[in-house]
Amino acid sequence: MARKESTTQFKESIPTIIGAGITEKWYFTHLQAKYRVRMKIRPRFFGKETVFTLEKKLMEVLKNGGRAIVVFDADVSTWNKAEKERLEIMKSKYAKNNRVLLCDSMPSIEYWFLLHYVNTNRHFGTSKAVIMELVKHIKEFDKTETFLKNQKWVDDMSADGRLESAAQRAVAFGTSGESYTNVWKAMQELHIVELEASQENHGNRIDKLVEQDMLFFILGTVVSADSLVDAESCENALKIVRELKEDLPLSKLRDDKKLKARLDEAEQIIMHDMEAFANAKKQ
Repeated sequence: MARKESTTQFKESIPTIIGAGITEKWYFTHLQAKYRVRMKIRPRFFGKETVFTLEKKLMEVLKNGGRAIVVFDADVSTWNKAEKERLEIMKSKYAKNNRVLLCDSMPSIEYWFLLHYVNTNRHFGTSKAVIMELVKHIKEFDKTETFLKNQKWVDDMSADGRLESAAQRAVAFGTSGESYTNVWKAMQELHIVELEASQENHGNRIDKLVEQDMLFFILGTVVSADSLVDAESCENALKIVRELKEDLPLSKLRDDKKLKARLDEAEQIIMHDMEAFANAKKQ
C-alpha cells in the first residue's frame, strides 16, 4: 500500500538520487513532492548515461559520507561489450555496500513506467520500443523537459494502486526475463511502497527452494567445476546467484548471515572464474 506520511529507511543520511538524465530527475522530483519523501535531487547528479559517469557521481556521494540510489538504463550493455563488463564490475563492487542501491532497468526506466499499466516482461530491445507501448496509456508521454516537468503524469500513473502493482510485477518477474527493472527497490527503500505482503502473494524463490530442500543443492551446482566451463556458463550462473541475492531482502531468511555469506561466496567464485576465462581468451 502506498504510504501517506514521510519516512525513510536510511537512518544515517538522506539518500542522493543519481540518474542518467532528465526522465529520472523529474520522476523522482515528482515522487518527492507527491509522497513527501526525504531525498536529495541535484541537477549535477543527472547527466550522461555511462557506467564511468554514474560511478564517478556515486563515488562523490560516498566520499562525502552520503548514501546513493543509482537509477539507470541497462540496454547499452546489450550492444556495447565494454559497457557490459564495466556494469558487471560496478554491480560486483557495490553489491555488499549498504550505502549504495543500484536500480537498473532493461531496456530503460520507461519499462518500469509501463508496468504500472501492463503485466509483461516481453522483449522490447530499446527505450523507443517501450515508449511506443507506453503512449497507449500515457497519451502524451515524451522524453522532453516540457512534458516531464509536469507533475500530473506521475500523479496519474501512480494512482489507483498502479504504483504498488508495478512493484509487485517487477518483483515477480525478477531479472531473468527479456525485460526487467529494479526501480522497485528504490520504492521500497524510500518506503513509498511496502513489498513484503505483496511478495508473499507471489511467493519468494528462496523460501520455495528452502521448502523443497533445493537451495543449497542449486548453489553447490552452479559453482561446481562441471558447471563453470566457459564465460557463458559463468554469466548464467552469476545471473542465478544475483537473482537469489535480490530475493533475500524479501525472504523469511533475510537475517540469515550464513546464507548471505554463502551467496556472497558463490558470487565471488563465479566472478573469479569469469576473470580467468577472460584472461585466457586474451592470451
